[in-house]
Amino acid sequence: MKTIGITGSMGSGKSTVREIIAKQGFSTIDADSLAKEIIKSDPATHEKIAAEFGSDVYDAAGHLLPAILAQRAFGDAAKIDKLNNIVHPRVFEKVDAAIARLEAENQKVVFVEAALFFETGWNERVDMMVAVSAPESMRIKRLQKRSGLTIEQIKARFLHQLSDREKANRADIVILNDGSRKSLKELTNQFLQELDFL
Repeated sequence: MKTIGITGSMGSGKSTVREIIAKQGFSTIDADSLAKEIIKSDPATHEKIAAEFGSDVYDAAGHLLPAILAQRAFGDAAKIDKLNNIVHPRVFEKVDAAIARLEAENQKVVFVEAALFFETGWNERVDMMVAVSAPESMRIKRLQKRSGLTIEQIKARFLHQLSDREKANRADIVILNDGSRKSLKELTNQFLQELDFL
């Protein structure tokens, strides 16, 4: 079974590409959603995050308070590394388990979306890397609309990931998302056709 990684900077449109691929009937795994779920509900991870960032990042019912965690983690590269070191091993376990299930079902290909493929060295574990790229101004606009973050907050988060250009340079395939959603769908389907998946 082939494993294809999909990555890109925040706001690049990598999740949209994965969704387009899923709608074509392919198996996909969203590693970033798995990470969010682990942070919210995995008891062992919950304990480690509370110990590192303070028990008040969770409310009395044990629900994550994302704004407090973001405030404590995202302004400091060392803190982000600590958070990633807590969460990523569990994400890798879950992704590996999902890939094993799909392989047992004789699937021919699976697409795995993750923001930090290159940063974690996880790109070495897949057969091909696809980077979704977009101009910074477009990424900032999308993130402002989606998250309500300020330009300064968005740019600060960009600093903690490889640049859009570097991800594109290291990928096997680049999908440039600088137009409409319809255009992105056409480019994604073209990529699938070139790989003889459609």
